[in-house]
Amino acid sequence: MLLLGLFATAGCGTGDPEGRLAVTGTVTLDGQPVMDGAVLFEPPSPDQGGFAVGTTIRRGSFSIAQRQGPTPGNYRVRIYARSDSQAPPAAGQTERTRRPMAERVPAAYNARSTLLVEVKRGGSNHFRFDLHADAGG
Repeated sequence: MLLLGLFATAGCGTGDPEGRLAVTGTVTLDGQPVMDGAVLFEPPSPDQGGFAVGTTIRRGSFSIAQRQGPTPGNYRVRIYARSDSQAPPAAGQTERTRRPMAERVPAAYNARSTLLVEVKRGGSNHFRFDLHADAGG
């Protein structure tokens, strides 16, 4: 009977032993909402711990539910949004070579991102990212 009581108690609380948190936000590029894209929150260093989590951006907004969200801590944010045209051909490729769609967001916000946020317990964890196409990268 005592054992059953311990299992029942263990189920109480947040329901998430890792302490994950919900995260929401908005993303604009040159003042316009990013209509389709992706956002990734990743620990800035492997020894920090935590989870890399991401989601899609739709009509300038994103939302990650608590059960899939990051744990409290610092995160590097990477933001991606593909354009409607293919990337230019690489060396040795032709215009007919199948290529990925070109990235609209500068590398300063994804491949070489310096965007850092802190996900906090007890806070709203709503982030606003106002990106600029002319950002170095």
